Amino acid sequence: MLRKLKGRNLAHLGCLIGLIVGLSGGLMLATALLLVAGLDGTIAALIWLGIGFVLGAAGWIIGAALSSKSA
Repeated sequence: MLRKLKGRNLAHLGCLIGLIVGLSGGLMLATALLLVAGLDGTIAALIWLGIGFVLGAAGWIIGAALSSKSA
């Protein structure tokens, strides 16, 4: 499987994985903060979107760095 990815741009794959992890993990964290801590819904939604954005961007950067090394 890794041989098929050699020479390809991994930034898109890293971004996809980062967004999936960020949105699902952020949704769970925001829900927990909303229910357990009694946090305002707007703040919980901003936390969810922030985590998704940060992990998506991190996946893009890491994927781009890995694809430039493997090429």
